[in-house]
Amino acid sequence: MSAGIVILCQEVFMGLKMQ
Repeated sequence: MSAGIVILCQEVFMGLKMQ
């Protein structure tokens, strides 16, 4: 598993929670 994908998912999840 690539760590970059995990970070990307976290960034998207945080963005969705803010909205």
